[in-house]
Amino acid sequence: MNAFVGTWVMYAGMAISMIGGAPWPRPNWVVVAAGVAVVIVGIVLKRRADARDPRVLAAYGEGAAVVHGSVAAAGTALPRMLAAVQALKDDVADAKLADLAQRIEKIQSDGTEQVAAAQDALTRAYTFQGYASVMGPLATAERYLYRAWSAASDGHRPEVTRSIEAAIPYLEEADTTLKSLTK
Repeated sequence: MNAFVGTWVMYAGMAISMIGGAPWPRPNWVVVAAGVAVVIVGIVLKRRADARDPRVLAAYGEGAAVVHGSVAAAGTALPRMLAAVQALKDDVADAKLADLAQRIEKIQSDGTEQVAAAQDALTRAYTFQGYASVMGPLATAERYLYRAWSAASDGHRPEVTRSIEAAIPYLEEADTTLKSLTK
């Protein structure tokens, strides 16, 4: 079961509660209570689905207890993202442009999403300024990677190379900053 199902169960519970509360000033409290119970079930389902992110588990094995949206998930995602972009840089001369575009898209969804999902945890642990000090350079790297993806999609290999090379220092900065925060 994924978080998507849990979210829709919560929505269904909210709808049930609203239906029960609609005949105000005499709401049907039994229906409202049933809706609240369904919302609670949805929350439990979503938390179970979010507890362990499958991309992190795929990379680190079933024994890796890295919680999606945690500082640890961001801390594992950034070095992996950096390594993937460095490997991409080595392959850019020989790989098919369509394959490069797919790899860039996967790097973006796996890496940047993990750090963005950890915003609450990073902000609680290191203030918003700490989170911004990681996300600022990561956002710049993300823009360069989107530029590389666009160039790969358009068939312009030299721009793919330039954009990937430009993204690497920003990824290094984001990774170094997060490591310095978590020491």
